Amino acid sequence: MEEIKITEISHNLIRLRQYEEDLKGLTKLEPRLHEEVRESIRLEVESGKLDEIKGSGGWVKGRAKSPSRNIGISGGFRFMGLLPGEWVKNGEKPLKTLWHKSFSL
Repeated sequence: MEEIKITEISHNLIRLRQYEEDLKGLTKLEPRLHEEVRESIRLEVESGKLDEIKGSGGWVKGRAKSPSRNIGISGGFRFMGLLPGEWVKNGEKPLKTLWHKSFSL
């Protein structure tokens, strides 16, 4: 678990096993991928532009860029996470999975 600060409020970011496995494989494409995911989460929460997956019980999808390859968020990576609400206590945000746009789940 690690801390992420969003609008002066600290939250716990929980990296689930699937996310860790996906991250390990994809850091070959983008060495700073986790940092890009963290920044994307911060920006999306601050802007209020969260893309909830309908019928998922609070899971949201997000996008992260790949600056080392000069690729923006539209061609970069996708991730899923659960944001605070009734399902998550103490501001914890589990990250479930991570994938590159050209891959499918």
